[in-house]
Amino acid sequence: MEIKAMLPFQRSLFILGDVGSERYSLFRTYASTNANLERYWHPEDSVFKQCTWVLFSADQPLIYKQTEQGLQPPKKIVPGETYYISVLPGQLPVNTKLVFTPYFLNEEDFKAYYDNHALLKHSSAFIWFEGFPYGKADTVQQLRYLQDLGISQQQLSIAITQMERNFVITDIGNIQQGIENAKMYFIDKQYRVLQQYAMIPIQRTLLLEALRHDVDYITQIVEQKQEFLENLQSSLMFVDDDIRFALEEVEWIVKLENCFSYVHVKQSKTIASIWIKQLKQLFEQTVIQALEQELFHSYQLEKIQQANWTVKELRQIIEVLWKELEKKLSLDRREHTLCKSYTSQLDYELSTMKMKSTWYEIINYTMQNRLPKEIHRYLESICKKYVELV
Repeated sequence: MEIKAMLPFQRSLFILGDVGSERYSLFRTYASTNANLERYWHPEDSVFKQCTWVLFSADQPLIYKQTEQGLQPPKKIVPGETYYISVLPGQLPVNTKLVFTPYFLNEEDFKAYYDNHALLKHSSAFIWFEGFPYGKADTVQQLRYLQDLGISQQQLSIAITQMERNFVITDIGNIQQGIENAKMYFIDKQYRVLQQYAMIPIQRTLLLEALRHDVDYITQIVEQKQEFLENLQSSLMFVDDDIRFALEEVEWIVKLENCFSYVHVKQSKTIASIWIKQLKQLFEQTVIQALEQELFHSYQLEKIQQANWTVKELRQIIEVLWKELEKKLSLDRREHTLCKSYTSQLDYELSTMKMKSTWYEIINYTMQNRLPKEIHRYLESICKKYVELV
């Protein structure tokens, strides 16, 4: 599988901290091919600290920017954007990417950034690197913001950093005493503190310790989906109407009528074959489009399972329905004779009216009965699959 396709499904280990640069020193401990990391690594630059940086494992020197179209090579570094940089394999915890986020001064910006952030998926863990002065009110406030967003304290760890250089401390006796006081402060607030303290440069063993929290990942994933599953189950009774509205949204009737248009057949003697070709294309494109729109936007199915998997299953359903429909249309085709050339559109419309009427009835039965039943059955199977995991 391509590296870009795998990245969204790796665990995210967030490396958090205040405006200081202690946490960024972790970058300096990693090696990358062709100085890939060093090329973009400028922690003294304000633009750098306004970006989100994600480290992942890869043999090649890679750099991507997160865009609406997915991960793309960047043209330049822009404040506020998310960039993925590769480091050599074997340095990061297995199936994990490191996420270095900007520091936010106010609650609104903080929550706007983290709320529904794509990097929060797939069992994330968080390390807050606390530098001197320790136990700051801003630190606890930002940790509280995370919890307000539904991130449990089990996922949060504190790494108290000690700089290698010596400096004067005016408010406490010495550095070690300050670290011990900070440790007691965070433990009292029920946060897990990693080791005694974290020296700069930071040891990578801290990362493994932060990831070792007792979480039943299957249960956690299902619990995250539970609200959407409940909404889905309560909406099943409206499937018929919802599909009808979705088809109206993509102008199904207009496109169905166009399948029988004289412009496609003109003086051809293989009219029925042309109709079937047009109808098949309609099913493979318009019906799929309508279902995707309904299931992803109204039913929020993409929050329960991967979108590409859903599309694959929908295409399988449509393929089965089309084969059934094509068989019925082919049987009816034998009862009508459409083998002459029509000299005008009026001649064509009058001569094919009866057969078109019959085909409309057959198609409408599929759309109004078979399609809603199959989608209803499909959605029920999704609910059953996830509920059984609890």
